[in-house]
Amino acid sequence: MSSRIWFQVTTVSPQAPNPPGAKPFCLLSVRNQLQLELHGFLLGNKEKAEQEQPFTAHSTIRLVAGWECIEVFPGLDLNAWNVDSAPLWAERDVLGAVLIAQTATARLSNLDPRASTRRLYASLLGEFKALLDSNPEREQALQTFLQEHPVLLCPTHVQMWPKLAFGATVTDFVFRDATHEYLLVELERSTLQLFRQDGHPSADLTHAQGQIVDWKRYLEDNLHTAQRELGLVGISTNPGGLLVIGRSHSLLPKDRRKLQTMMNESPKLRIVTYDDVYENAKAVFENLLGPIWDTGGATQIYYPST
Repeated sequence: MSSRIWFQVTTVSPQAPNPPGAKPFCLLSVRNQLQLELHGFLLGNKEKAEQEQPFTAHSTIRLVAGWECIEVFPGLDLNAWNVDSAPLWAERDVLGAVLIAQTATARLSNLDPRASTRRLYASLLGEFKALLDSNPEREQALQTFLQEHPVLLCPTHVQMWPKLAFGATVTDFVFRDATHEYLLVELERSTLQLFRQDGHPSADLTHAQGQIVDWKRYLEDNLHTAQRELGLVGISTNPGGLLVIGRSHSLLPKDRRKLQTMMNESPKLRIVTYDDVYENAKAVFENLLGPIWDTGGATQIYYPST
């Protein structure tokens, strides 16, 4: 594969001679990179055209060449090239390049003011997925990550208590949302199985369910202590429970149905995998910020307002 770069310019001369120390007149300057933009639509339901989401994809591509920048100086006078002035010329060139880049970024940001926030949460989801795929042997690695980013577990929380002791047992998290509803969270390893080969719940899943039952029993016996000493103002004896265990690829369709039946029998308990946590958080972010599209590389996606 080969390529050529052509320039078409009108030769002009500076209107006045350069002052002493000024950089000689530059007719043409070309950087070793291309700015590419692709405009299109993300298609939703074909029966509802209004679901089409316009997008702009922007990427920078460096040319496979042995030069960084080509500049053309007509009527070159070698006497005008003053080595002592070179640092000042370089500084101005750098400032000019920064100004051009900032102008381009500002133009794209004006198309989609949510783009930078969406990239932030896309990066967060990417880190979480990479951590899950590393198959950490201890849930502490996931506990630490989710403690730093609790929005993944409970997007509506306004307060969080990690490792809160309920008597002899310790919760992984306690969340309180804006409506003063509480959520008790038990984290198990992502490498655990939820069901045995015979279809019955695994010992790890049964044990984790028992942990949440023990916490609620503690609240029944020590409600005022939890409210007054632990600071869980307004907590009831039957708050919501969330159990996070295993990965979705370990579940067969019949396992999903059985899991739903188990939750129907305990309406205030949700049992999810770490992949479910990822997908639920992604859906929340996309509802607020627009589709999160992992293009890879340096390509950035913008959603212009219609």
